[in-house]
Amino acid sequence: MPGAARMYPETDIPTIKITKEILWEIELPELLTEITLSLEKKYDIDPSLARTLLKKKQINEFEYFAKKFKNIKQAFIAETLVSNFREILKEKGDPFRINKNHFEIIFKDLNENKISKNSVMQILIDISKGKELDLKKYSISELDLEKEIKKLINKNKDLNVNALMGIIMKKYKGKVDGKKVMEILKKFV
Repeated sequence: MPGAARMYPETDIPTIKITKEILWEIELPELLTEITLSLEKKYDIDPSLARTLLKKKQINEFEYFAKKFKNIKQAFIAETLVSNFREILKEKGDPFRINKNHFEIIFKDLNENKISKNSVMQILIDISKGKELDLKKYSISELDLEKEIKKLINKNKDLNVNALMGIIMKKYKGKVDGKKVMEILKKFV
């Protein structure tokens, strides 16, 4: 049939003969299911988390942080990268204010135990609301924590370890790691 959409052979380009050898040389892309299985096995993360990383195109970012910060559980890194969007929106923040550099700084301090993982989401929420990134206000030194615990024990000699733990965790919500508090409490009680 005549017209612009008509199919006809190109006369200026030589024809290519496709052989079995050429077909075997073609490298097929990795399937999405293979990529998620690879992530699950390599980093020991949940299948749904691996799929979400893939869907949100955050695999490279995740792998960068997972390799760089060895003291942080890889599942925590993945969860932080993919779930912060929903949490921030709930808190009326703008998740697009958070960039890779913010994650870099937060994960660095978390990796060095300068902040607790309980404070990470609050830090991200504060950044999303336009607050300046100041990690000092999300941590307390171990020495100061020990002093505070000693004071609390002296004031409340009749309370058991669990009650003291509750008081401290309430007071320093998000600033201290529960394991560290329990270690210090057991040292003095």
